Amino acid sequence: MDALEVETSIAEGEQALQALLTCAGEAAGKWEAHEAEQGIFKRLLPMGLAAMKWSFAQRGTGDVGPVVTRADGVLLPREQQRRGRDDCSLVGKFAVVRTGYRTPGEPGICPLDAQVNLPARCSSYVLQEWMTWFAVEHPFQESAGFCAQLFALDVAESVLMAVAPEAPPDYEDF
Repeated sequence: MDALEVETSIAEGEQALQALLTCAGEAAGKWEAHEAEQGIFKRLLPMGLAAMKWSFAQRGTGDVGPVVTRADGVLLPREQQRRGRDDCSLVGKFAVVRTGYRTPGEPGICPLDAQVNLPARCSSYVLQEWMTWFAVEHPFQESAGFCAQLFALDVAESVLMAVAPEAPPDYEDF
């Protein structure tokens, strides 16, 4: 990642912090407790999203050199273009830029995926856990509504339907 992405995520975090402090100031004089709580929680999410972006910007793209050797011994050269993927977490959706290694006709790899343990799905492990909990306790449509209301995330019912069967059989409340 470049310095601009780091600086941008820091600026987004500072802006979100100012919005949170402004909200808290307004709440002190005008809002009922539940309104303050909702307003503050809503403004915490952009701070978390900025922190996630900053964390990934600091981490880099997973570039480990011009060539990597796959576990089966196949040499894979670094691709010229970086590969992007969206990551959807409790705090929001953001782009993860990764260095890919691939040769024609062979499966490629992105070392950053293993370095940070990115899930195969675009939903973070924590979000998958929460979605599973919602889906176990409530109908899929209602669970999608919880994600929208709590995290301002548009989670399709089909995503919940795909995640729920993957839960361990002894799944308990988190």
